[in-house]
Amino acid sequence: FFSGLNFKVKGFIFHLNDKVGLEDVSSCQLDRLRLALNGKSETLEIIGGLRYDRYELNGGGAEIDGDRVSPKITVGITPVAGITPYVTYAEGYRAPAGTETLVAGIHPVPGVDFEFLPNPGLKPETGKTTEAGINFKFNNVLSPGDAFRAKANIFRNNVEDYIEQVFFGTGGVGQGGVV
Repeated sequence: FFSGLNFKVKGFIFHLNDKVGLEDVSSCQLDRLRLALNGKSETLEIIGGLRYDRYELNGGGAEIDGDRVSPKITVGITPVAGITPYVTYAEGYRAPAGTETLVAGIHPVPGVDFEFLPNPGLKPETGKTTEAGINFKFNNVLSPGDAFRAKANIFRNNVEDYIEQVFFGTGGVGQGGVV
């Protein structure tokens, strides 16, 4: 049987001032399909989704934008009531923030002041994740109405164009920058 469809749209617009702005719009659609196997308690569950992300950064003479569709699929089977092994493949996307690409300034740290520098050339991060695991779900274990839930998994994330802060010296004592 087909058990449901969830649709979610999220969006916001943020303006730092008249010259700097950030727009980020995301939408996600997930479908879940459950099938009873051999007319027994065994079930096969397939959860698939697509997420669309789009961003635009404008300010300081820089105009940057991008978009991407990121898929996700999970397949699980319940061979015994309460025990569900599963595998998942998912992709993700993170646009650079306005503070990472357009904003500069001094950040005081006790004893050492340092400068943040903008990097309008940042590319969005993209990630690919694989996961395998097992879910445990039991009701009425020790007394009526109680529940036991547990999950064990292993996963691997591969991220390209990872965005991080980098410290570099500019030659003078107490002078440096973070990009």
